[in-house]
Amino acid sequence: MIDEHAIFQGKIDMNQTVPDKKGKAKAAKATRAGRKSAKAAIAEALKEVEEEEKRENQARKNCTESM
Repeated sequence: MIDEHAIFQGKIDMNQTVPDKKGKAKAAKATRAGRKSAKAAIAEALKEVEEEEKRENQARKNCTESM
């Protein structure tokens, strides 16, 4: 039997717990690490492009010198 006029004296969680400060800190740290790794990947890609351009320029030089 349910008493519709009863006063609720408990707590409802409904799986909506508020993350604590440690959880926020871990998320922020993971985000920063992701940014650093993305920056490193971009830097590596730029180096590869520069190296490829150098190789192409040397190949063109060698080709024009041999003519």
